[in-house]
Amino acid sequence: MNLLERLWVAIKPKEVDRVNYIYKHHIFREIGKNVIFVPRVLPPEPEYIKLGDNVVVAARVSFITHDISHNVFNQKYGSKLKYYHVCIEVGNNVFIGSNTTILPNVKIGDNTFIAAGAVVAKDIPGDGVWGGTCCTHR
Repeated sequence: MNLLERLWVAIKPKEVDRVNYIYKHHIFREIGKNVIFVPRVLPPEPEYIKLGDNVVVAARVSFITHDISHNVFNQKYGSKLKYYHVCIEVGNNVFIGSNTTILPNVKIGDNTFIAAGAVVAKDIPGDGVWGGTCCTHR
């Protein structure tokens, strides 16, 4: 998707229009039924994100599908570490609260509620409410 398409999605007045656009253009690697995607801007690499059925993504959620820290080591030490992309998988019946950050290579299980402001740095099993940094179980 080019920059103009991303801006178009970002300025649409209703999240329902954005979700319809996402479905129509196959923006994510996989997207289930009844997804609500409230963020006004798409993640930089949506092709590495899988969303299950009945997923709600609140405003300002960040999906981080890559790690570019290798640049620091390559420049400082002459290393040849590579840039990589990793998929994020979100199960069915999941709510992701606003201002949450989901880091690379994370799987979120079914029937999960993630509190606003959480940092999801590891896999989350299903059937729970999670929040905080690195998602401590509540």
